[in-house]
Amino acid sequence: MIAASLPVDATAERIWDALTTPEEMELWLGSIKNVGTEDCGPLRPGSTLIFTARNKPASSTVVEYVERRALTLRSVQGPVSATYAYRIQPGQPCQLSLEIECKASGLLKLLQPLIRRTLIKTDAPQVARIKDLVEGD
Repeated sequence: MIAASLPVDATAERIWDALTTPEEMELWLGSIKNVGTEDCGPLRPGSTLIFTARNKPASSTVVEYVERRALTLRSVQGPVSATYAYRIQPGQPCQLSLEIECKASGLLKLLQPLIRRTLIKTDAPQVARIKDLVEGD
């Protein structure tokens, strides 16, 4: 399921930098703050990204990392996991897309469609914020 997809008038390298640099991630992730890797190193396959969400510590794991092409992050909070797959299709302009997948277990499985719609509503605008960030350079 594609949550959002937009043409972006920037190079794949510039979009990739915005997707993977913690200081820039804070500019497009919305209400998420204090973004960094658990080991304080660069983002890479298997990295744990730590941040503050709703004034609570949280984390995501990098489950896919294809430089200048694909970044997939997975967050797990209790019985709910959310996977955010960012894709860059090079070109003039590049195409940036975000696919969000949500899985719930236990009683929350009944609310999975609502959780999915909420995630799309709150997080799909990330693509537009990335577009604004990199085109504003």
